[in-house]
Amino acid sequence: MFRTGLNRILIAVIVILALLAWFLRRDVSQPNYVFTPEMVFSVAYDSFAANPNYKDRKTLQPPVAGTVARGAMLFEYEATEADALRAGEELTNPWSERGIDADVFLSAKNRGRKVFSTFCLPCHGAVGNGDGPVAMRGFPPPPSLSAENSLNMSDGQMFHVLTFGQKNMPGYAAQISEDDRWKAILQVRSLQESAFRKAEAERLNQASIAVGEQLFQRLDCHKCHTVSPGEKPVGPFLGKVARDYTQEQLLEAVLHPSKTIAEGFLAQVFLMEDGTTHSGFVTGETDEQITIRNTDGNEIILLVEEIEERRTLEKSPMPDGMVKELSDDELQSLLDYLKSLAIPATAEPPSAEQNDEPANAENEVKEEELPNSLREKI
Repeated sequence: MFRTGLNRILIAVIVILALLAWFLRRDVSQPNYVFTPEMVFSVAYDSFAANPNYKDRKTLQPPVAGTVARGAMLFEYEATEADALRAGEELTNPWSERGIDADVFLSAKNRGRKVFSTFCLPCHGAVGNGDGPVAMRGFPPPPSLSAENSLNMSDGQMFHVLTFGQKNMPGYAAQISEDDRWKAILQVRSLQESAFRKAEAERLNQASIAVGEQLFQRLDCHKCHTVSPGEKPVGPFLGKVARDYTQEQLLEAVLHPSKTIAEGFLAQVFLMEDGTTHSGFVTGETDEQITIRNTDGNEIILLVEEIEERRTLEKSPMPDGMVKELSDDELQSLLDYLKSLAIPATAEPPSAEQNDEPANAENEVKEEELPNSLREKI
């Protein structure tokens, strides 16, 4: 009985409170009553509030001229090509300096990878080939980061490009902090490592080829061997020899020229009835006459009926020991030069009269690395 009465009282109170809330509801267009004004209203002026204490009536004032924010890095360059070059000469990546703790440096590289993936990958692609999703959807693709211009660009110049942009690339000074821009460059350099190695290997190879060419001239190899189609032939045309011989076979031919003589280049000697002697390579032969090419590259026609004796020389016209004074490095340079002369298999043969197919031309040969002290000089 008591509980029923209590419930009725509670229901009545709730109804009364609901009616009071309905009839006494506040005007939402008016502010509430303020009990503690010092907690509601700021004593100081807000940053963007009007302020009568300044002439321009602004609370937020610009910094005093010449001041620098704490921790800021000065970047006194303009968005010009001249300043980009100057930045390349004057700025260095603080994360590329020696003495950085290995774990700290690894952390910086990982951060650079993330920055690159977020801001650079959309255009440059995952490995920097300029094939990012943005470029694949019609936006002009950027050049490969492995291209010569990018490889030759210093860290400072790259930082300038990241800051101000270049051509179709916008600047990222507002989106990427200075420290993160330097770290992103670490990722770019990481992507370029294989290209750097390839470029350096090519540079060394070209230098070796240049030395080999000088040796080729110094040893008078050019007097017998032609290196370009159309030259007056004497000995084997090296464009095809270099194509079909491995470096090991070339070295053997240089060191021991009589061991394997190219087909068509066995020298022959002809003693004529009148007592004269002719020697050279046979380039054509019929029942009536034989055509030979002498060491001057001149063609001579001999009548068979006038030949008294014909002998084939067992030794190559190329003398032994021509390269015995060369060092291993010089021998390698000479081989590099010879290999550089190789013509493609589909190239037009230099001349029908240059009967210079090597004896093993029918074998398809795969290029091999030589060293091991030049295969112990064969």
